[in-house]
Amino acid sequence: MTAEELKQKALMVFSQHGYEGASLSLIADEAGIKKQSIYSHFKSKDELFLKAAEDVFQNELDRALSNINHGSESNLKETLYQFLADYVEKYEQNPETRFWLRISFFPPGHLYDSVMVQVYRHLDTLEEALTGLFAQAEIRANPEQAAIAFLGVLDSMFVEMLYGGKERQVKRLDASWNIFWNGIAMEGSR
Repeated sequence: MTAEELKQKALMVFSQHGYEGASLSLIADEAGIKKQSIYSHFKSKDELFLKAAEDVFQNELDRALSNINHGSESNLKETLYQFLADYVEKYEQNPETRFWLRISFFPPGHLYDSVMVQVYRHLDTLEEALTGLFAQAEIRANPEQAAIAFLGVLDSMFVEMLYGGKERQVKRLDASWNIFWNGIAMEGSR
């Protein structure tokens, strides 16, 4: 088993059980190897967790930036709404997205600083990309403020993903999206 394959198996266990519930024995069982074999690739559970987290943060950021960059060539309203709606779908279907969201909000205490570096890099990069997207559009708001407000809508959805069910997610998405869009859209584009 390669280190990459082991990270993928560990990711599945971390996404289901969290850091605290994911023992190296459980990860080894999922990978079909002996626990000691993990140490030939990673020094500790912490290192395995952080390497998996680093990959997931990069994958999530790449996906988000691709959606934003694609949006600069199409309808802004549709692009932004689809960006939000895609997270609801990805959270339900993709263990990587669940892991990413869970550790963004609830990092292991002793790894808080290491995880938060990645969280803030992710948020800052998204804010910069969204600001650029809004700067190219005809909107009634300052592009940077629009980007920050959009991230607030996204944050509210993430909270419902973690604590509420699908019905609450959709309700939150519809209400916050409509208020957000009507607040930034020019009169003729609502």
